[in-house]
This record gives sequence, C-alpha cells and structure tokens, in this order.
Amino acid sequence: MEKGKSRKIFLSFLGLGGKAGYIPGNYIDKEKNRIVNDVKYVQNAIVEIEEDNFDEKYIFCTREVLEKRFDELEEEKGYKYISIEIGKGEDEGEIWAIFQKIYDVLEENDEVTFDVTHSYRFLPILGLLLLQHAKFLKNIKVKKLCYGAFEMKYKMKNENEEIDVSPIMDLTSFSKLQDWSLSGYSFVNTGMAANFTDLAKKEFKSTSKNIDMDKINLEKISKKLENIALDLYTNRGINIVEGHQIADIKKKMKEMKKDLYPPFTLVIDKMEKDISNFKVKNVYNVFYAVEWCIEKKLFQQGITMLQEGLITFLLDKVNIDYKNKENREEFSNFIGLENAKEYKGDIQKMNDIVSELGKKQIEFQKLKSLYCNIKNIRNDINHGGFNLKDNKLNGEPRSKMDSLTFKNTLEKNFKKIKEIIFNGEQEI
Repeated sequence: MEKGKSRKIFLSFLGLGGKAGYIPGNYIDKEKNRIVNDVKYVQNAIVEIEEDNFDEKYIFCTREVLEKRFDELEEEKGYKYISIEIGKGEDEGEIWAIFQKIYDVLEENDEVTFDVTHSYRFLPILGLLLLQHAKFLKNIKVKKLCYGAFEMKYKMKNENEEIDVSPIMDLTSFSKLQDWSLSGYSFVNTGMAANFTDLAKKEFKSTSKNIDMDKINLEKISKKLENIALDLYTNRGINIVEGHQIADIKKKMKEMKKDLYPPFTLVIDKMEKDISNFKVKNVYNVFYAVEWCIEKKLFQQGITMLQEGLITFLLDKVNIDYKNKENREEFSNFIGLENAKEYKGDIQKMNDIVSELGKKQIEFQKLKSLYCNIKNIRNDINHGGFNLKDNKLNGEPRSKMDSLTFKNTLEKNFKKIKEIIFNGEQEI
C-alpha cells in the first residue's frame, strides 16, 4: 500500500448455513439499483455490486466453517478472500479474542465495508462496538455497514421476467448515529464543538430529498456551535450578551430537525437544550454563561465571567454603558473595596448608583460581598498559582489556594448570586 493512502477493505463473517449449506438467491442493492442473481453467498453479491473495489477482503470464521464453506465461497464467483480463524465465542474471553482478531486486521485510515449478515447473534453488536473503537484508535472510516436480508424477499421484474429478490440493507446510519451521539455528548459535557464540526463534513442521510442542502445546513450549525463555544471559552462577554449567533442557530436547528431521522433529532434536541436559556440582547446571558461553564467544569472561565458579568448586570440596571472601559473600571474599583470609605474616585456617583439599585430592590451590599469573594480567587487563578503566600511548605513557597477551592468558591457564590438576582424575576 502506498504510504499515506488508505486501504479499502471488506470484512464479513461466514457461518455454516443450514444442514444443506446456503440456499441460492437474488440480491439487490436498491441505492445502486444493481442485482446479483443466483448466489449462495451474500459476500459475493456485495463484492460484485461494489465492483470488487477492495484492497483486501477478510472473512472471519470458525475452523469448522473454514473447512466446509470457505472454498465454496471463493469458487462461486472467483473472488479471493483472506480467511481469519476465530473461536465460537462460548465465553467472555473468547468473545474479546474475536474482537481483537478483527481489530488487528485494521490499519490506520482504513475505509471499511462491513457485512454482518452471517454470524453468531452477538457478533453484529460486537462489530458495531469495534468499528466505533477503531474510529477513535485507528481513524478508520465506515464506508458501508450492510446486511443481506435473505428472508425479506419481494418480487420484481428483471429482464422481462419476474424474480424474487432479497435486499442488501444499508445499516451505515447505525454507525453514524454513534458518531452523532458522541459528538453531542462532547458538546453538552465539555462545550467542545469541534467533533460536531468534523461530523458535518462527513456523509449522512436524512428524509429530505435535498441531502446536499441538509449537509450545508449542518455545517452552518456546527460552525456556529463552534463559534458560540469559543465565545464562552474565551469570555467574549459582549458577544454572549448580544446572543445573535445563538438565536440564529436555534432557528436552523428547528428547520433541520424536520428532515432528520428521529434518533438523530434527539441529539440535536439535547444540544439545543444546552443553550436554550440564552436570549438575544439579554444581560442575563452572562449568568447563563457562568452556569454553562460550571456544568462543563470550566472554572477559570466561570470565575472570570461571574466577576465581569456582575459588573455588567449592575451597570445595565442603572442604565450606565457597561461597554465603556472607564465606567467598568470606576465601578469595579468601588465594588471591590471591603470599605467604601477607601474609594478615591467620585464617591457621590457611586452612592447614587447604590441608591438607584436599591430602588430596583437589588441587594447591592450582599452582591458586593460576593463580588469580593470572586475577585480574590480570580486573582489567584489568573496568575496561575504564582501569586504566593509568604509562608512555605517544606522550604518551598506554596500557592494561596488548592485547585478544589476554585470550584467550591465559584459554585457556592454563584448559587447565592442567583438567589439574589433571579428572585422573583426569572429562573436560570
């Protein structure tokens, strides 16, 4: 194989069939509109339909099947296969040994067509797990997952005669659903959207007649998801408050779900729910962002957003431009002091702000105290732990706080801030 080039490989299981072996039949691939007539072995039908476009073809079978059926398989159409002997899977150890033998034939970047028609009942399940495993460890691509449904015969005309045909079912969407689930899980639990962006570049199926347009829409959704995630990861407060990308993505998600098969829509639903609180031009978005960060264990981002978000919220409540740098610095200097008498700026202006907040029934002094708690841990975490105490541990300087302190302080103070800010106004 040329270096850097991916192999096209075919994998299949071979069983004994009935007492008299396999029964001849006609197989059809509806998507390709191709029929293979009078074959006993579905493997040969699949290989012929795919025009034997494989670098290697592997057949996994027990010793008994190898001795009784393998030669007949090759002789039927003249295709050559590589036989891999496996056990019967009579216990867990044998099952994992089968898994390993299949995995071992795979190489980096292989493009795999996998036939799961003939095998022990547990092997198709094992095969799906193995493919997902190999996607991660060997970067394989599942080109096609197929099943020859011999019993599901129906009649059709072929060259002026009516024949019984059995469909070769394309089950590749089962493997694709695993990719969607993992990508959705990654976004909901870590906030990372890159996996979903990669997924959008791959082929997928929907109920729409215009699959290309669905793919374009998915790419747009995934790109916006990535942008939203990056805004949250990098504390882009103004973008978060504006919320335009989130509003747009919600609309596109709703449109796209119309064309997806139900299991795929559930993944979109889960991701949509994860950003459902965010609204357009809503200052409360800063607090939704903090909650989002806590859920994803992004504690540094959550601490920063909570401190800056609280300033944003309070200034907005008294109609002061929170985007103005001087306004923010002036107010943060005041709110960050434990003793307001130490403030060296325009104290009357600050007192007017506090008075106005009181008229709006906002408990400023409580929020001020919570702000100071967040300010202290933000300084430490953003200095990477190098903002050190004077005392030493075993002769070496130690950081002010251990890592668990950031998590606990953020969660504890955010809970109290929510109770104050959202009391009677709206739920977070």
